[in-house]
Amino acid sequence: MPSLDPCVAERLRDLTPVGDESFLDELFNTFLDNATTTIDVLRRAARAGDAKGVTQAAHSLRSSSRNVGACVLADICERLEMASSAESITDAGEWIDQLEQEFGRVKGSRTKLQP
Repeated sequence: MPSLDPCVAERLRDLTPVGDESFLDELFNTFLDNATTTIDVLRRAARAGDAKGVTQAAHSLRSSSRNVGACVLADICERLEMASSAESITDAGEWIDQLEQEFGRVKGSRTKLQP
């Protein structure tokens, strides 16, 4: 599965104001910055054994990932969110490792959002 859903990328392009080629780039850069911060929060919460913190951060990242079409990343976040909401964060480090790996793929796919 591609790191960025081409259908979502097309819908985002359709929302781009005419003549504003920087809109998608700015949107994606904001996503990347926020995701980087959220992944750091996830790591710290997991290390601290803070299931609620992991749940909240995973939920936030899941939502923003879906918005930009990073569906695999969103799916990983959803699994992490479900596990941590059941207060089972023993495997959180493994999920976060997978999440970071997929996030790297998403960062490398940014050109798919361009017209």
